[in-house]
Amino acid sequence: SKLTKLTNLVKECENIKLTTILSHYSTQMNNFGQFKKNVESLIENIKILSDAGINVENINLGGGFPEAVIMPETQLREIANNINSTLSNSEFNFKNIYFEPGRYFIGDAGIFLAKIIKVSEDRWIFLDIGNHICPKFAKCSLRFYNASKINEPHKFKTSIAGIVPTDQDVLAKNYFFTKYLKENDIVMVTNVGAYTLTFSNRFPYTLPKIILVKNRTITEIFDPLRNYDFSLT
Repeated sequence: SKLTKLTNLVKECENIKLTTILSHYSTQMNNFGQFKKNVESLIENIKILSDAGINVENINLGGGFPEAVIMPETQLREIANNINSTLSNSEFNFKNIYFEPGRYFIGDAGIFLAKIIKVSEDRWIFLDIGNHICPKFAKCSLRFYNASKINEPHKFKTSIAGIVPTDQDVLAKNYFFTKYLKENDIVMVTNVGAYTLTFSNRFPYTLPKIILVKNRTITEIFDPLRNYDFSLT
């Protein structure tokens, strides 16, 4: 069995010490029930390892947290307390418990500034960005605001498409937006700080300019005409 192979491998490899088990259950998890399933699955498998003589000191519950604007701090604390209670009721005591809340930390740190390049009669608007830089695989909780009419109510259903020439490049359907739609209006797209660059591609368009806003200082950190490709290094 796979368990037998694992136990034999651990015994044979003197320089390998198995100390931690990782379980990344899902993404955009917004209720304790999902986290609980992850914890219970992890404990069940740790018991199997323990019975086979493999003792796990630490657990890593992975990520799965949504953006901070989606999960308020009160909800985060409630989930953390429930996880702690579930682990306390298990038969195991762990030295360290790890999480990977990357999206929670940086999801709302990224913003796209896009432009409306076309307005159709059935309240579809087309932006000058698309799935090449805002991919569906990123699983972002996108929010759209008409920055050119920011004080107007956003309560009129509008569908939003990207610039990539495919019917799959739909960013949102029936999204509440401003009543009046106009070409060249600036649209602010929030919650794009996690994974958008990671999953982006250079076809059929180059990456946009990237600026860093820190306190009151604005710094351009990437220009496709100058830098050709983006890297944080």
